[in-house]
Amino acid sequence: MNLLDLPQPLPLPLRDSIEQALRGEIRAEAESRRKAVERGAESPELAATLLDKFGWGLAKAANLIGVDVALQQELDELVCEIYPDFQQLNRRRWAARPAALSLG
Repeated sequence: MNLLDLPQPLPLPLRDSIEQALRGEIRAEAESRRKAVERGAESPELAATLLDKFGWGLAKAANLIGVDVALQQELDELVCEIYPDFQQLNRRRWAARPAALSLG
Protein backbone atom coordinates (compact mmCIF):
# COMPACT_ATOMS: atom_id res chain seq x y z
CA MET A 1 0.00 0.00 0.00
CA ASN A 2 1.20 3.52 -0.73
CA LEU A 3 -0.21 7.00 -0.29
CA LEU A 4 -2.03 6.83 -3.61
CA ASP A 5 -4.05 3.88 -2.28
CA LEU A 6 -5.69 6.00 0.42
CA PRO A 7 -9.24 7.10 -0.31
CA GLN A 8 -9.55 10.84 -0.93
CA PRO A 9 -10.92 12.59 0.89
CA LEU A 10 -10.19 10.46 3.92
CA PRO A 11 -13.29 9.28 5.78
CA LEU A 12 -14.03 11.59 8.69
CA PRO A 13 -13.62 8.92 11.42
CA LEU A 14 -10.17 8.01 10.04
CA ARG A 15 -9.18 11.66 9.76
CA ASP A 16 -10.29 12.32 13.34
CA SER A 17 -8.40 9.27 14.57
CA ILE A 18 -5.22 10.40 12.83
CA GLU A 19 -5.60 13.92 14.19
CA GLN A 20 -6.02 12.68 17.76
CA ALA A 21 -3.01 10.39 17.39
CA LEU A 22 -0.89 13.27 16.09
CA ARG A 23 -1.97 15.56 18.93
CA GLY A 24 -1.13 12.79 21.40
CA GLU A 25 2.34 12.40 19.88
CA ILE A 26 2.99 16.13 20.11
CA ARG A 27 1.84 16.25 23.74
CA ALA A 28 4.00 13.23 24.63
CA GLU A 29 7.02 14.79 22.94
CA ALA A 30 6.38 18.07 24.77
CA GLU A 31 6.29 16.22 28.08
CA SER A 32 9.53 14.42 27.21
CA ARG A 33 11.22 17.73 26.38
CA ARG A 34 9.93 19.35 29.62
CA LYS A 35 11.36 16.47 31.63
CA ALA A 36 14.69 16.76 29.81
CA VAL A 37 14.84 20.44 30.78
CA GLU A 38 13.89 19.67 34.40
CA ARG A 39 16.67 17.13 34.80
CA GLY A 40 19.21 19.42 33.11
CA ALA A 41 19.74 17.28 30.02
CA GLU A 42 18.57 20.01 27.60
CA SER A 43 18.37 23.76 27.73
CA PRO A 44 14.88 25.24 27.35
CA GLU A 45 16.00 26.77 24.03
CA LEU A 46 17.11 23.41 22.63
CA ALA A 47 14.07 21.55 23.94
CA ALA A 48 11.68 24.12 22.45
CA THR A 49 13.48 24.02 19.10
CA LEU A 50 13.44 20.21 18.99
CA LEU A 51 9.73 20.16 19.82
CA ASP A 52 8.99 22.75 17.15
CA LYS A 53 10.83 20.71 14.51
CA PHE A 54 9.16 17.48 15.65
CA GLY A 55 5.72 19.07 15.34
CA TRP A 56 6.56 20.54 11.95
CA GLY A 57 7.55 17.08 10.72
CA LEU A 58 4.32 15.52 11.98
CA ALA A 59 2.24 18.23 10.32
CA LYS A 60 4.10 17.71 7.05
CA ALA A 61 3.59 13.94 7.22
CA ALA A 62 -0.12 14.43 7.92
CA ASN A 63 -0.39 16.71 4.94
CA LEU A 64 1.26 14.09 2.74
CA ILE A 65 -1.45 11.56 3.56
CA GLY A 66 -4.20 14.09 3.00
CA VAL A 67 -4.97 15.09 6.57
CA ASP A 68 -5.02 18.85 6.91
CA VAL A 69 -4.67 19.10 10.67
CA ALA A 70 -4.40 22.46 12.40
CA LEU A 71 -1.64 21.53 14.83
CA GLN A 72 0.31 24.79 14.75
CA GLN A 73 -1.59 26.64 17.49
CA GLU A 74 -1.27 23.78 19.97
CA LEU A 75 2.35 23.26 19.00
CA ASP A 76 3.13 26.96 19.49
CA GLU A 77 1.53 26.88 22.94
CA LEU A 78 3.49 23.79 23.99
CA VAL A 79 6.75 25.23 22.67
CA CYS A 80 6.18 28.49 24.55
CA GLU A 81 5.50 26.57 27.76
CA ILE A 82 9.05 25.26 27.49
CA TYR A 83 10.64 28.52 26.32
CA PRO A 84 8.28 31.52 26.52
CA ASP A 85 10.31 33.73 24.17
CA PHE A 86 10.55 31.12 21.42
CA GLN A 87 9.56 33.48 18.60
CA GLN A 88 12.50 35.76 19.43
CA LEU A 89 14.78 32.73 19.75
CA ASN A 90 13.69 31.55 16.32
CA ARG A 91 14.41 34.96 14.76
CA ARG A 92 17.87 35.07 16.39
CA ARG A 93 18.61 31.49 15.36
CA TRP A 94 17.79 32.12 11.70
CA ALA A 95 19.62 35.46 11.66
CA ALA A 96 22.84 33.78 12.83
CA ARG A 97 25.12 32.72 10.03
CA PRO A 98 25.63 29.91 9.90
CA ALA A 99 22.75 28.70 12.01
CA ALA A 100 24.38 26.23 14.39
CA LEU A 101 24.48 24.67 17.80
CA SER A 102 26.99 26.00 20.29
CA LEU A 103 28.22 23.01 22.27
CA GLY A 104 30.97 24.72 24.26
